[in-house]
Amino acid sequence: MGWRSRIDRLLRLRPWWLDVLLAAVLWLGILVISSGFTSGGLSDEHVRVLAVAVTLQVLPLAIRRKWPTVMLLLVAAGSMIQLASIPEFLPSQIAVPIAIYSAAAHGSRAVSWLGLGLGFLGAILATITYVPVDRFDLVSSALVFCALFAIVGLSWLVGEMTRHRRDMVMTLNARAERLERENQTERALAAADERNRVAREMHDIVAHSLSVMIAQADGGRYAIDSHPDLAKDSLATIAATGRGALAEMRTLLGILRQDDDAALRPAPTLADIPDLLRNAEQSGVDVSFRAERLGRAEASSSLPGNLPGGAQLTLYRAAQEGLTNVIKHAGPAVTATVVLRWGVDGARVIVRDNGRGGLSSSKDGLGQGLRGVRERVEHFGGTVFAGPDLAGGFRLEVYVPYSKVTS
Repeated sequence: MGWRSRIDRLLRLRPWWLDVLLAAVLWLGILVISSGFTSGGLSDEHVRVLAVAVTLQVLPLAIRRKWPTVMLLLVAAGSMIQLASIPEFLPSQIAVPIAIYSAAAHGSRAVSWLGLGLGFLGAILATITYVPVDRFDLVSSALVFCALFAIVGLSWLVGEMTRHRRDMVMTLNARAERLERENQTERALAAADERNRVAREMHDIVAHSLSVMIAQADGGRYAIDSHPDLAKDSLATIAATGRGALAEMRTLLGILRQDDDAALRPAPTLADIPDLLRNAEQSGVDVSFRAERLGRAEASSSLPGNLPGGAQLTLYRAAQEGLTNVIKHAGPAVTATVVLRWGVDGARVIVRDNGRGGLSSSKDGLGQGLRGVRERVEHFGGTVFAGPDLAGGFRLEVYVPYSKVTS
């Protein structure tokens, strides 16, 4: 894994590190720039006030995700101090729209509306401050206020859109996980019903076969002296009955030897794709697998394990459905390729073969399988293509964007 991959993964797992770094850099830069931004010299008292105002406006951005309410109040306090003491525009005021956005995106509904209200109040006060009384006119006041009003409103609106998108993604993830749990429960119940049926059949086989064998053994024991031929027939019947029962028992035991916990295992991930390949190879398909990141082929051990569980399950099911279609419909002596490709925006699975190049017309559930893949992918805002490949054969391609629940 390269240094870019490590940084990308670190920022996804701990985004507040980036907030701390940006707040520190902004604070140092703005503190230096602001000292030369005011007209004329500043007294020592004004320099101290400027340092306090810039600190209160910028440094709280480091906690904008974790404590948005505290961040908003501190930025508002710093802005009020700056407006009251230094009536000029300063670079530190760039923190105000960031604070309003963060309050809307990461705070509660009350904090979001509080941020909007404080932003509008600040726009009014800033208009009065930046348009001095001696030069005050309606046009200048309207232009300044409209500009500040637009900045505040746009920042709040973008934050609300971010919150809505994050909530929607979380809802879709929860729904996908709930559907998977329900499917696992249904499979567990179906497995239990099947095992009960097998147990009943086993009882019938054993009871019937043993009854026949016991009856033939008793008859042969009594007839062995007076009717040896009948005794031989009884032994032959016992042997045939035993072989038949043994064959039926082996068939049933083959079912029971399946892993009892198979239906209760955790949902499969991308690391389980090699199992799909082995199953396809056992069915006579020559299949290969490639994992690619940003155009560079990597070993299958470098699968993107930091993907959300729901996205990994969706990609796994897509690969499973694609290989199932190859086995059923591509024809004999077919070659298939499974490609897992991911970058900074999302991941995709591509399953292509050199078979017949179309879907079978037989109604064997293929349409249901693809419909299930489409429904899963649509939950994540992804896309699905299933159709003939330009190079020949058939191609199933699924793209799933990353779920950026933090921003």
